[in-house]
Amino acid sequence: GNKFKSFAHLDVEGNETNIQKCFTTFQNSKWKGSVLQLQYAKESFLQKLQKEISETVTQKDVVPENKPSANNEKSQPELFEVKGPAVPGTPVPGKKDWVVGKYGRVLPILKLKKSYKIKMVKHDPSKHCHAAKVFKDDRLNASIEKSCDKLTWEINAPDNEITKKRKGEFPASQATTKKVKVVLPLPSALPSTNNLR
Repeated sequence: GNKFKSFAHLDVEGNETNIQKCFTTFQNSKWKGSVLQLQYAKESFLQKLQKEISETVTQKDVVPENKPSANNEKSQPELFEVKGPAVPGTPVPGKKDWVVGKYGRVLPILKLKKSYKIKMVKHDPSKHCHAAKVFKDDRLNASIEKSCDKLTWEINAPDNEITKKRKGEFPASQATTKKVKVVLPLPSALPSTNNLR
């Protein structure tokens, strides 16, 4: 015949030794021609939730002490005291690959790898702190007057009619000549040529 797989949930109360005896007795035993397989059921969701809530409450009761850990100490930046004048480009005494930058800040010398080269390149930020260049042309500065009138610019092309109208310059109106209508008489009003003969 057809064998149907079925399962059942049982709640068994007792101490651990009695439950273990029950498992050893009935595990893989035959009942009504079928083999019994016993196993512990998973804990229900509500029971898990209650355990987690009770654990979080007990953890909140215990106040953690604020001790700086070894990882926290490493993550904070080190403070260097530079003795003497902080001239940009001078190395920091006792620290390798550190240099004094602009305004006395201590900056690291970076080792960068170019994507198309295998060679590592050292980048010293103190040498690039004054990289802004000002371009001056004395000839241009001498020719420019410092008045506000010279700050505006104009295009010396003649304006078309639309631009003139926008500026408010309308062309002078010309007197239009009226056309005189010539009225011709109707052909019936003309003397007929037949009567003249």
